[in-house]
Amino acid sequence: MQTINFDIGQLLKKVRAGHFLIPQFQRDFTWKEGQTRLLIDSIARNYPIGSLLILGKNDAVPLKSRKLDAAYPPKDQDSEMVERFDEPGSESYYVLDGQQRLTSIARVFLDAHPNRNYYFDLKRMYEEFENENPSWIISRSRGRRHLERKDNNRLIRTDIALEQARCDVYISEYIEDSGDFPAFERDKTAARQAAAKLKGVFETIRKFSLPFVALDNDAPLESVCRVFETINSTGTKLTTFDLAVARYYPKPDLKAFLDTSTDKYPILVDYEIDGERILQILSLYNLRKTNKFPEATRSVLLSLDAAFIPNPNSRNQRSENLKSWRRFKIVKYPHQ
Repeated sequence: MQTINFDIGQLLKKVRAGHFLIPQFQRDFTWKEGQTRLLIDSIARNYPIGSLLILGKNDAVPLKSRKLDAAYPPKDQDSEMVERFDEPGSESYYVLDGQQRLTSIARVFLDAHPNRNYYFDLKRMYEEFENENPSWIISRSRGRRHLERKDNNRLIRTDIALEQARCDVYISEYIEDSGDFPAFERDKTAARQAAAKLKGVFETIRKFSLPFVALDNDAPLESVCRVFETINSTGTKLTTFDLAVARYYPKPDLKAFLDTSTDKYPILVDYEIDGERILQILSLYNLRKTNKFPEATRSVLLSLDAAFIPNPNSRNQRSENLKSWRRFKIVKYPHQ
């Protein structure tokens, strides 16, 4: 295990190239606009936003995965970022913890929100930034024209923030020519100081460094699972079942199987039988059939033959499942 750091530019280069993958067990992107704004506001103030946990993609840990929920626009050939986006041969990483933060950063600084554009409001930034107010980060419905500036150049699209030369020019033009600051028309020194203040915020963003805790690529599956079980940064502890979802997806889709089973057999909910418990029952049954010592360890749960896991559409299998649940009920709750 090691800690590595990426500044925003390095990170976005890897994100745009598709080097960060979301394991199938992870929930979808769920953050609201307010959460994204607070994150970007923290970055602009150089506040810590926590480390992200990643695992290098390798054959020893076969996790089905998907890309970040971001819609990257075509590359602008005039952009300073073009040469920084392509990095063939780079490693790919599974994002074990930090999907919400990473997706938010991609959507804002790569102009990659599916249906909105993010902008930095320069007037609000100048007037309210020192008051710890994130209202200077706004979003607009994405139209046909993805303008870099709007509202008399008061709004700068957020992906421009990483291009220092263009960003500096836009800030100076707005401060000096917009008419939003009449006092600066008579005091050029004050105008330059105001522009420098805003440029400092953008420079902080460009220099912001994100820490990543990277698990060893050759870490055994059971060790990775143990790390998952200690993650609780969002209040939802990941379990062996979560890892099994990614391990076996899409055939079988364990999460869909569990949802179908609990809908059809409410007794599973009544006795708090979760996905991991079901896997343990299947493992014990399989071990018993093969005359092996019955102990449902993590490695046993994660090495089940996918074909052995029950099919929820099979009538005979549903009958066998009910018998198993009833036998388990008698063993675990003999007095109920």
